[in-house]
Amino acid sequence: SAAASPVSIDSDGFGRNLYSSTFANAPSPRTASIAKSAAPPCATVACVTWNLAATSPTSKAAKFLERLRRHDLVCVCVQELEDLKPRRQPGHRAEAWTQLLAEKFPAKTHSIVADQSAGPVRLTILQKRKSKLVKVEACATGDVACGIGNVLRNKGCAAAFLDLKVRYDKMTGSAKLLVISAHLAAHAHKAADRDQDFHRICRELLPQMPVEWGAHDLLDCLDCCLFAGDLNYRLDLPRAEAERGALAGDFSALLDYDQLLRRKAQG
Repeated sequence: SAAASPVSIDSDGFGRNLYSSTFANAPSPRTASIAKSAAPPCATVACVTWNLAATSPTSKAAKFLERLRRHDLVCVCVQELEDLKPRRQPGHRAEAWTQLLAEKFPAKTHSIVADQSAGPVRLTILQKRKSKLVKVEACATGDVACGIGNVLRNKGCAAAFLDLKVRYDKMTGSAKLLVISAHLAAHAHKAADRDQDFHRICRELLPQMPVEWGAHDLLDCLDCCLFAGDLNYRLDLPRAEAERGALAGDFSALLDYDQLLRRKAQG
């Protein structure tokens, strides 16, 4: 089965994080370093997450999205797309975002395979039409509310389950990919709430998963999961001290205080 290995992570300083993954049975790093020039091309998946803070970005601000057109699949995750209030129709910011995506990924070159909203959280997945390395065979979507009372959607996720046909060299295989655009609980002292949001998302997405994928643990039924979004984990440091470390470029030392790494180490 196919596996996804992160090959680059880039943050541009404006709340936007870019993730690129190679999606295939690629050679081991040791083999790749020896025969890098001879390695056949791999299908690639790019994932970007952006908290829009209930604003409509300009075409210039979103120009970085054009860099992702070369990938076979592009997953665009946004949070706080709109103000949280009941709506019968998409708001003007959601409509503006749809138009902006159409500008950055024209219908001539890309097709939308998933577009799921959960309140102000949205997930859009696009496939490069000329890709010969990956094809979306089927897609199902889901969502989970994690806001007040686990009813309001100011926090939660939008998700897509993708059945992929992946080609690598002369081989063709299938892969199950789950992409999640999430917005977890805010505030520095609520790391435990963020953990609970994560586990609730995994638990509530399980019955929304395609039946043929399985019915036990969600993550065990997948070949790959991209869990992206505004996860809200912080540094367990006073803000002034964290800023001094960042300005000094001492990021490795700051990682010792990263809430997410600490929570993962605790299991």
